[in-house]
Amino acid sequence: MSQWKFSFRVSRIVPVCATVLFLWGALVWYGGDWVAKERVQKLTTNEGEILAERADALAYNLHRYLAFLHALPTHIAADSAVIKALLAHRDGSEKLPSDVRAKTARWMANSELSSLSQELKRENGQFETDITWVINNIGDCIASSNSDTPENFVGTNYRDRDYFVMTTKGRLGHQFAVGRKTGVPGIYFSSPVMDGTVFLGSVVIKVNVDKIAPLIGSADSLVTDEYGVVVISRRPALYLRAMPNQRLEELSPEARDLRYRRRNLEPLEIEPWEHWSGMFHFDKREAPYLIATRSEIAEGLSVHVMDELVEVEKFIEIF
Repeated sequence: MSQWKFSFRVSRIVPVCATVLFLWGALVWYGGDWVAKERVQKLTTNEGEILAERADALAYNLHRYLAFLHALPTHIAADSAVIKALLAHRDGSEKLPSDVRAKTARWMANSELSSLSQELKRENGQFETDITWVINNIGDCIASSNSDTPENFVGTNYRDRDYFVMTTKGRLGHQFAVGRKTGVPGIYFSSPVMDGTVFLGSVVIKVNVDKIAPLIGSADSLVTDEYGVVVISRRPALYLRAMPNQRLEELSPEARDLRYRRRNLEPLEIEPWEHWSGMFHFDKREAPYLIATRSEIAEGLSVHVMDELVEVEKFIEIF
């Protein structure tokens, strides 16, 4: 009889213990999951605030620098020597040879234009820009700070560049492009030169992107143009990659080639992270990223500041 009672008690205790252990395990799992989620939420909130501050600071500093650069061609456009040269060498004002090299030689031999090129070179050195040049009303360069170099712009036509087209409408111009003669990527800033209401031409300056890149600081920051293409990055592998859901498709293959010197641009893969809203997979990396963007800060440029959250990935793996 006593053996039967013992067996009966055991048969009742075992299910109870199993239930208790199951509930304890569920509680531990739920508690651990809750702790992990709280930890991730706190981490992402803190990192997000820091990232937002970094993005604001970068956007502010870049905006100030670009505003300074854009003031330079406006300053030069008011110079009497520039206005005089453009009045003398606008379309129809002189009989020019049709051959580009002969036209270049004619302008290079002109003493007033040579003096203007030397003045542009001095301005270029003073303000630490890379190239400064003057374009007449049909897009021909008549004087340039690099006139004594193999990449001499004098005689080259730029009427198909956005920065020139904008000035023909009386507006300040800007554009990212890979240099037509230099092959060097840069940001271009332009100003119209006017005689009353008559458009005489443009003054253009160029700053190479490698001069701007140190301003963005972290290697996890980048700058895109108005078509969503990465134009400034301290990671060479990201340069001229296309951000998702941008305007690149608006450009024809020919227009892409003109601007970027390539027709096909590799997409930059940024996809939502499946474990947590607001985080992203960036360029096939395993750890999630937070991304802070400040759009259209100046000249069509946007900044993107990113932070890789390796610690978050570790929490997800554990729980």
